[in-house]
Amino acid sequence: MAHLAPKVKVLRDGKWNDEDATVLVQGDIISIKLGDIIPADARLLEGESLPVTKLPQDGVYSASTCKQGEIEAVVIATGVRTFFGKAAHLVDSTNQVGHFQKWQIGYFLNHHEQLVFHILILHDQFCRTSAT
Repeated sequence: MAHLAPKVKVLRDGKWNDEDATVLVQGDIISIKLGDIIPADARLLEGESLPVTKLPQDGVYSASTCKQGEIEAVVIATGVRTFFGKAAHLVDSTNQVGHFQKWQIGYFLNHHEQLVFHILILHDQFCRTSAT
C-alpha cells in the first residue's frame, strides 16, 4: 500500500520532513494538502479557513484523496490495519465460490446442454431428410 502514497510530510522532532509512507507509525502527525493521497488512516486535528467537507476529529482513510484545502492529522492505523488494508486482505484471502456464482455456472451449463440437445435433434432430422 505504500505505492499509493510514496511520500508524506510528517512532523518529527518538531520539524516537518518528507518521509516515505512506509515509515509512518501510529501517532505520527501528517500534513495533508490538495491532491495528496492519504497514506494511512488518520484523525483530523484542525480545519483551515478554506471550505472543507471534513471537520476536525473526523477520520480520513488510506488511499483516499484530498480534494480541497489543507489539514493536519494524527495517524491511527497503517498498512494492513487500515480500512483499505483490511478490505484488501479480505478480498485476497477468500477462495470460496459463492452461492450466486455456483447458481450462475449451473444455469449456464443447463441452458447450453438444452441448446446442444436441440441442435443434435435438428441435425439428425436434417440428415434424415437430406438422405432420402
